[in-house]
Amino acid sequence: MSTAPPIRSRPLVVVVDDDPVERLHSVAVLEHGGLDAVQAADGTEAIELVAQRRPDAVLLDVGLPGLDGIAVARALRERDATRTVPVLMVSGHGETTERVAGLEAGADDYLVKPVAGPELLARIRAQLRAAAGRSELLRRDLQERADASLALAGSTAGGSPATMAAELCAFACAARGFAAATVLTFGDRDELEVLATAGALHRGLARGVAPTLPEREVWSEEPGDPQRPLAELFGAADGQSVAVPLPAHRGAPTGWFVCGTAQPPADDAQRARTIALATEVAGHAASALSTCLEHRARLRAERHEIRAIIEHGAFRPVFQPIVELPTGHAIGFEALTRFDDGTRPDLRFAAASRVGLGPDLELATLERALWATTLLPRGAFVSVNVSAALVQEPGLVRSLLRSARRAIVLEITEHERITDYTAVRTQLDALPGVRVAVDDAGGGFASLRHVIELRPDFVKLDRGLVHGIDADPLRRSLVAGLTQFAHDSGCEIVAEGIETTAELDAVRDIGITAGQGWLFGRPCPAELAGAVAPRTADAVRAA
Repeated sequence: MSTAPPIRSRPLVVVVDDDPVERLHSVAVLEHGGLDAVQAADGTEAIELVAQRRPDAVLLDVGLPGLDGIAVARALRERDATRTVPVLMVSGHGETTERVAGLEAGADDYLVKPVAGPELLARIRAQLRAAAGRSELLRRDLQERADASLALAGSTAGGSPATMAAELCAFACAARGFAAATVLTFGDRDELEVLATAGALHRGLARGVAPTLPEREVWSEEPGDPQRPLAELFGAADGQSVAVPLPAHRGAPTGWFVCGTAQPPADDAQRARTIALATEVAGHAASALSTCLEHRARLRAERHEIRAIIEHGAFRPVFQPIVELPTGHAIGFEALTRFDDGTRPDLRFAAASRVGLGPDLELATLERALWATTLLPRGAFVSVNVSAALVQEPGLVRSLLRSARRAIVLEITEHERITDYTAVRTQLDALPGVRVAVDDAGGGFASLRHVIELRPDFVKLDRGLVHGIDADPLRRSLVAGLTQFAHDSGCEIVAEGIETTAELDAVRDIGITAGQGWLFGRPCPAELAGAVAPRTADAVRAA
C-alpha cells in the first residue's frame, strides 16, 4: 500500500552509481546546491532505497552491474509509488540509440558524462520544478472539485428531483465550462424526457436521442464524426457533445447526463478532459438523484413486465364456489386470477395500478374470465373483481358484460381508494342487471364505508374474522354484529375462508347463509368447477 511522501525541508535525491568517486562527486554537488542526497551502488539497492525513502528525484547511472539503469528505470515506472518520480539518466556514452533507449524506459532527462556541477544541479532543479508544478496543478484541481462538490451537495440537498437536476446542469455550465447540459430520464410512458436543463437545448428532441445512445457506455461526438445524435439536441454543430449513462437497473440505464461544449476540442488531452468532466457531473447526478432514478427504473421495469403479461396472456382464470349453507348448493362462483409466474394476484394488480396499467390488466383478466364462464354450471352467478377506477369506465365494463350469459356480481376491490362514492354508485346503477359485492368487510374502516356508501347486494366477511371463529368468542361477537349490520343494510353476508366444519357450524349458528372457502372447494379451472359443485353439498351435510 502506497503512502504519502514525507514532508522535507530540502528535496532528496537518490544518487545511483557503481563508481564511488563519481557517486561522491555527485552527492557533493547536490548538497552544496542545497539538496539532500543518499547513495546506492547497484540497481537492486537503488530500487529498495527509492521505495523506502520516496525521494524527489533519482540520478541514475546507465552502466550498473547486474540490473542496469534501463531495467531500474522500467521497474520504477511500473510501481505506483515511484511512477512519477523524476529520473535523470547519466552515461558515458551519448549515442542516439542509447539516449532513446533511456528515455523510452522512463527517464525524464539524459546526461552524458562528464557533467559539469552547475549543469547537473540546474537539470535536477528543472525536474524538481516541473514535478512541483504538476503536483500543484493536481492539488488545485482536486481542491476545486472538492469545493464544487461540497457546494453542489449543499445546494441539491433535500430538493425535488427536478430542482436537484437543474442545480447539476447549472453547475456543469458554470463550474465545468459546458455550453449546455441536461439530465434525461424515462418518464411514465417509457419515453425519454428532460428532467432539467441549462444552456441552449432543444427539449423537444430528447425523445429521439434515446434509441441512438449505446447502453452502459459513455458517448462522445464532435464535428466530423459519422454519427452525431447529440448535435441536434444541443443545436450546435461545432462543439464536442458527451452523453454519460446514469446507473443501470436490470441492465438498462435509468437515464443520461448529456452536455456539450461550444468549441471542438483542441487536442486529445482536451477531448479526454471534457469526457472526464462530464463523467464527474454524471456521478454527482447519480448520487443526488439515486432515489428518484431507482424509483423510476423500478416503475419502468414493472410497466414492461405488466405489458408483457397482458400481451402474452400470461394468466388464467380459476373459479371458487360460493355456497348456500342451508342446502349446500353452489349458488355462484368467484372468478380469480392466477399468473403464470406464480406472483400473488394482489401484488400483481397493485403493481399494475402503480404504473398506470391497472384498468388494462383488469380488462384483460376480466375478458378471459367471462369467456370461461360458459363452462360453469348453469344457474350460478359469477362474481368478478373490479376496481373503482374500472367501474368509472362504464363503456369498457358494459361492452365486456354483454358477452356474459349469466348473472354477474361486481366485487369492488381495495386496489385503489374510492374518492368519489357518488360517481362510483352512479356508474354501478347504470349497469343493467349487475349486482354489487363489497369484499373484506371487517378488515378495515374503508370496507365498512363501502357498505354504507355503495349499498351492495353482498358483503363478504374478511377471512381473518372467519379463521378460528369456532374457538374465539370475541370473533363470534364481532361477526354477529357485522351480520346484523349487513342485514340492516339489506345485504346478504358471505363468509369467506371457511376451511373446517367447526368454522362452518359457527357461522351457520350466527345466521350466515352463504359461504366460501377450501372446505367447499379450492379455486380451479372452469371446466372442473362442475365436479366441485356436487361436493359442496356433501361438505355441508358432513357438518
